[in-house]
Amino acid sequence: MSRRSERLPRPQKPVQRVTLSEEHTTLRLWLTVGLILVAAAAFTYGVVNLLGRQSGWTEIGVSTDYADTCAGELTFQYELGAGGLAAGAEYRQVEQVYTQAAIDAYQIFHGSETFDGVGNLASLGASPNREVEVDPALYAALTLLEEQGGRYLYLAPVYQAYRNLFACTDDDQAADFDPLRSEEAAAWIRDLTAFTADPEAVDLELLGNGRARLRVSEAYLSFARENGVTAFLDLGWMENAFRVDYVADVLTESGYTAGSLSSYDGFARCLDRREQSYRLDLYDRTEGSVCRAGQMAYTGPMSLVSLRDFPLGRLDVLHYYQCPDGRIVTAYADPADGLSRTAASQLTAYSRDRSCAQVLLDVAGFYVADSLDETALLALPAAGTELVLCREGTVLHTQPDLSVTELFESGEIRYTARVWK
Repeated sequence: MSRRSERLPRPQKPVQRVTLSEEHTTLRLWLTVGLILVAAAAFTYGVVNLLGRQSGWTEIGVSTDYADTCAGELTFQYELGAGGLAAGAEYRQVEQVYTQAAIDAYQIFHGSETFDGVGNLASLGASPNREVEVDPALYAALTLLEEQGGRYLYLAPVYQAYRNLFACTDDDQAADFDPLRSEEAAAWIRDLTAFTADPEAVDLELLGNGRARLRVSEAYLSFARENGVTAFLDLGWMENAFRVDYVADVLTESGYTAGSLSSYDGFARCLDRREQSYRLDLYDRTEGSVCRAGQMAYTGPMSLVSLRDFPLGRLDVLHYYQCPDGRIVTAYADPADGLSRTAASQLTAYSRDRSCAQVLLDVAGFYVADSLDETALLALPAAGTELVLCREGTVLHTQPDLSVTELFESGEIRYTARVWK
């Protein structure tokens, strides 16, 4: 038997009759007209913003000025209208997803600032010898780093020492922070790496279920207190690889794949599953000058990592310092001794099946070195990571069917391309 409720009559409120004053009638009329005009303008702006965009390629920005994001270090190129939606409506949808992902990526992987309700790298580093619940994306990143076995994650105070150097605008000041020009700076790096390179001094325990513990020895804790060391964990120059992966995965899961995402410092994810052609510029540094060596073309989803020992853009002041003698100090610190070193002018690695962070960790140990171990490096394509290297006017590539679509000339060098094996 069905049950039906009866609606009771609502009590009637007493009515009070109010006589409106006839004074200021003209003022009220103009105020009413003004409010109507404001509402109409707001409505028109909304319609234009929603419908006024054209289909085609555009750069997606973020929709907030009130929260820090990593979008300032990223470029997100997207083809509006490819999925059949109106361009304006699609832009707003993609922008909303991209904005939130850029906020989250900024907070999750931040090594020196904590955020309410976010178990990020800084909160883990600020709680030595205690269990901390971290964000699932960070836990996955830490797992990947631990599987790789390097010590880059623990170089936080070393990275800070190099940031101090890169922030210098006067070479006399910079010399005081350069371990190759200052014995005091070199001694400081040695003191730091005595701890950061030692698993007994600092190491990470992954406890499952998103929980981790940073183990820090009493000796290192004491050293940190006495010397102003405030961070034990930092992704340093690797940070944007994890950010790009995070944002790219969110966009892909949300169905927005008609484009590509890249960072200024060489990490990129192509999300596009269509037969759309993309190109990556290849740069080289010869005889102290930087030039474009060529372009490689590719289609389909791809993770790309381009490591280089020279600056290219405005934001590269965060990672490089050029000395008066032409030597360039980079952020690529060797975990063994904390010194900045690179094995080649540039190295590009890419994969269809692996993330940016995975590709980066495949090649980091080869690139942050005094010279390339080519025998070991050239084993990577069998595991799914392909390589491109510019050397003495030649673009070397491990994938035989890679299309190097254009080759450029620099001074007396005319670049050619051949298979690297």
